[in-house]
Amino acid sequence: MECWKRVSGSLKENALLFSTLVAVCLGVILGLSLRMIQPNDDVIMVIEMPGDIFLRVLRMLVLPIMVASIITGSATLSGKAEGKVALYTFVIFIATSLIASLIGLLFVALVHPGNPNIKPSATEAKEQFTPNAKLLDTFLDLFRNALPDNLVEACVKQVYTKYDEDPFNNKTFSRKLYTRPGTNALGLIVFSLVFGVILGSLRERSQIMIKFFNGLDKIVMKLVLKVMWLTPIGVLSLICSKLLAVSDITTLLQQMAVFVVTVLGALTTEVLVAQPLLFFVITRENPYVFLVRLLQAMITAFAVSSSSATMPVTLRCLEEKCHVDRRVTRFVVPLGTTINMNGTALFITMSTFFIAQMNGIPLQAGDYLAVVITATAVSVAATSVPSSSLFLMVMCLSAIGAPVSDVSLLFAVEWINDRSRTINNIIGDAFASGMVAHLCRKDLENDDNVDDTTVRASNIM
Repeated sequence: MECWKRVSGSLKENALLFSTLVAVCLGVILGLSLRMIQPNDDVIMVIEMPGDIFLRVLRMLVLPIMVASIITGSATLSGKAEGKVALYTFVIFIATSLIASLIGLLFVALVHPGNPNIKPSATEAKEQFTPNAKLLDTFLDLFRNALPDNLVEACVKQVYTKYDEDPFNNKTFSRKLYTRPGTNALGLIVFSLVFGVILGSLRERSQIMIKFFNGLDKIVMKLVLKVMWLTPIGVLSLICSKLLAVSDITTLLQQMAVFVVTVLGALTTEVLVAQPLLFFVITRENPYVFLVRLLQAMITAFAVSSSSATMPVTLRCLEEKCHVDRRVTRFVVPLGTTINMNGTALFITMSTFFIAQMNGIPLQAGDYLAVVITATAVSVAATSVPSSSLFLMVMCLSAIGAPVSDVSLLFAVEWINDRSRTINNIIGDAFASGMVAHLCRKDLENDDNVDDTTVRASNIM
């Protein structure tokens, strides 16, 4: 009876997780089974609809969570604590992205998946890549987006640099700034952070505003809790529809099998060995217990293939299951979904050398170093939308003189690679939150003591 009580208690506590795992299995089985009857596009669209609704609801909640959580978190931290949190966050982001790039380099050099025979049989993609893309433009766009000139526009648009061909001379290009659809998360994060710091510095005079954003934060997280129960349906729908949408799974996997296996092996090593080892060295806690508690976020990341859409789930897992200080998670996770892309850094490194191997391009030590550094830098500028790394890879290919057009070969297996590296991206944000919370625990405790003193003093008055 005691054993049964424990099992039933565990099932109740983790009902959402178990139901999501069942949904993943059912999605794969249903998708492979329906492929036999070859459903048309209308049927696939209907199957995908529940997953699309689930994804839309998650994305709808990202903006209010991002703004309310960062303002609330920064307003409750002292200047010293906030400075330490920011410093440790950026150091860990850069260090883990660099480690991921080095792991990618190690795997692609040892396995050597590049095979010239892949090129003639691969399907060409329709996407066109601008040959004049530069790393400098990417970073300048990063700063432009960090300081938007219109906050309302930043909610729906991002700034980017594009090279337009001269109509009178097709060999010259002119640099121009354009906007594209998508939330400018970095600009909103920077504004919310500064706004929260100013609120915190005003103390008693800003209590009404702090309470407002704190209430908004709690309301949105309550909504997230309700939405999470749609996860099994959404995951089943998305996985099933993606399996039906792929034209020929067997042929694609045969063409790029070695590359896909190499990428998955490197991503697995990064998320199960490198990240946990760094986490253990810093915190002296069991990293695999931490990972198990993030399983819900990992499954959601695999299904939706977007770090930003997974952010509400990641926050809930970190705060409710991993018990990480919410002041840290509300700073690290939103920022991480924008600039911390460990899986993307690893994938860009591997894909660049994979294309170089296919074309038989000889590489020197300087070329390897250039690609690793460029991949790490470009991953910081990556947007948290599906398949962004394929476009950012152009900078790394240009660094070693590899043909940019061969990026189209990777679209054949992007459906599995994108989902796998998204898991690494959100795990990187989660581990970073745990490490930053540990490194700043004394400053956070001091902030708690100050707040308690303030509350008692106000009660006396």
